[in-house]
Amino acid sequence: MNVPLRDEFHRLYNSDRWQRELQPLFEARDITNKGNKRDYFIKTYDVDQSGLPESYYGTIATAFEEYLPVVGVIDKILDEALETHSDG
Repeated sequence: MNVPLRDEFHRLYNSDRWQRELQPLFEARDITNKGNKRDYFIKTYDVDQSGLPESYYGTIATAFEEYLPVVGVIDKILDEALETHSDG
């Protein structure tokens, strides 16, 4: 299925320019950069089962903290894709 905005985001996400900005963020956080349309990036977190539910909430807090800088870059990519898509 061809979705122009998704295709433009995918193209920009995988461009050298944005990868230079994303890759150091991923490496510092042990996030795997997949770069495909279904899964752009992934990280698996371990949860200490003996400490539930607090350990679950602590793990989610850690994930949010780690992803915040990544999301800032993703927002910039989306903004650019929206600009490009609305222009043409």
